[in-house]
Amino acid sequence: MRVTFAAMKISIAGSGNVAWHFSEMWRGMGFTISEVWSRNGIAGKELAEKSNALFVGNPGDLDGGVDVIFIAVKDDAIAEVSRKLPPVTTTLHSSGATPVDVLVQPQRGVVWGVRSFRREKKLDYSTIPFCIEASDRNTENLIRSLLPGRQVFTTSSDQRFKAHIALVFGNNFVTQLYSIAEEILHENGLPIEILLPSIRDMAEGMQQYRPDQLQTGPALRGDIQTLERHLVYLKNDTELTDIYTQLSNRILMKYHGKKL
Repeated sequence: MRVTFAAMKISIAGSGNVAWHFSEMWRGMGFTISEVWSRNGIAGKELAEKSNALFVGNPGDLDGGVDVIFIAVKDDAIAEVSRKLPPVTTTLHSSGATPVDVLVQPQRGVVWGVRSFRREKKLDYSTIPFCIEASDRNTENLIRSLLPGRQVFTTSSDQRFKAHIALVFGNNFVTQLYSIAEEILHENGLPIEILLPSIRDMAEGMQQYRPDQLQTGPALRGDIQTLERHLVYLKNDTELTDIYTQLSNRILMKYHGKKL
């Protein structure tokens, strides 16, 4: 018998940020979170209580009669958890970098939300891009029924892996650069707030322009004198000197065909 979307029952393996947000998203769509399992019993029980679900002590105890079991654990644990789950349930994992075929269930797929998830941050799930992959057309249709927005991209495992690399550059590394900027400001008695307008302008500009069109700074201008003065300031920190030099040289080579 075909299950109507409103009656969909989902169990979750995991209790981290992704598990919390997907539980909230699915409950907001009218689906039922049936059970939660997590190695972290405290966090798992907290998520189960929040989701009006039953906490189970072992992944093998998750009910094989639900419509979907969603694995939201560390990448290197996905295959192990999959092997312990009931074999008959459609099983999905949430990793951007892990192939779909680490799952042993015949009906399997991936739902990767292309953004960083933090438990304390409220999200509009309809605006999040999702990369999905499925073992068959029926599973793909089921996955699409689980997602609230229109930005749903069917990808291969290889495409998703490379999109994950792109996200690391465009998000994770950028966050680390913001942290470096904050440290430099703090050491000199200045607040991070003086950079926020420029950061906001860049984020807003990305909605209209390509990154190349938004590039600014001394390397773009070929201002070697300023770059060298910056490096003099950074000379006592070899890591920051290396980061600054490599990024500056990439911009210099792209726009001027030369390096420092």
